[in-house]
Amino acid sequence: MKLISISVLSVLIFLIGCNSNNTSNGSSSPSNSMIETEESKNIDSNNSEEVKLPIMPYRINLNFSPLQLDEVLRGKPLPEWKHIKSIPFGRIENSKAVLDIYEVDESANSHQKNGILKFKDNQILIPNLSASLVENDQYSCREVCVFQKYFSNQNRFELIGSIDVSLNGPGLKTYFIYDEINKKVMSFDLWGEPSFIDLDGDGNDEFIIEFEGLHLSWPDLSVIKTINGELKLSSSVFDTIQKIQGDFAKLKKDMNPIVISLSNVRSENEPIYDYTYKDGILERINSMNDSP
Repeated sequence: MKLISISVLSVLIFLIGCNSNNTSNGSSSPSNSMIETEESKNIDSNNSEEVKLPIMPYRINLNFSPLQLDEVLRGKPLPEWKHIKSIPFGRIENSKAVLDIYEVDESANSHQKNGILKFKDNQILIPNLSASLVENDQYSCREVCVFQKYFSNQNRFELIGSIDVSLNGPGLKTYFIYDEINKKVMSFDLWGEPSFIDLDGDGNDEFIIEFEGLHLSWPDLSVIKTINGELKLSSSVFDTIQKIQGDFAKLKKDMNPIVISLSNVRSENEPIYDYTYKDGILERINSMNDSP
């Protein structure tokens, strides 16, 4: 009888020990779960914090390189082209210049329009004109812009004007320049809206092209100026600094002096930095939006 009691007691002790182990293991699981939850909270908190972007530099030296001028394409309208309209385009070699617009193939689904720029006995082919040249009866500088103006500090290159050739989005223009030394018309293509503006108040206008942004490309500025008698282009104000995705530049024409504003679209709290322009250099001015 004593032997049976001892055996029962041993079994009870064993069962109590197993239950104690199970309880101990069970109590560790919630604590692990709590640790994981706290870690995930910390991760979520870190992700929700705004990334602080670098402060824009106080001085930016614009990078100017030679403006690539291309030979124009000579050509005549084909017999099957349908003439739509003619637009005056200033004067070239003291003769009236006219842009004739043609529909290439009216029976096709493509809406390609070609232009022929005529002056004297010259005919310059301009393929793939913007549809806005046909759709509008009155034109702004977005479609056709006649400048008839020399770039500052030289008398060799005269900017005749620009014509919208943007098929895949607004803003691509072909610019026509007359070279007084070589007596010929040259061209170049750039995206953006052009204007002559005296940025530094020295009485000479800089030629500015404001790119308004397209798809994932944010607004930016190009500057064309004369350096040692040659036309030079700064294709972006961000060329010489570390550009971050979302950086943009805009011209504030309503301020005196005119300033170029730089910022980033990644945060609505990102400060706006205003810069003045002089001799190819942007200098940051004090602004209420500056970070402390």
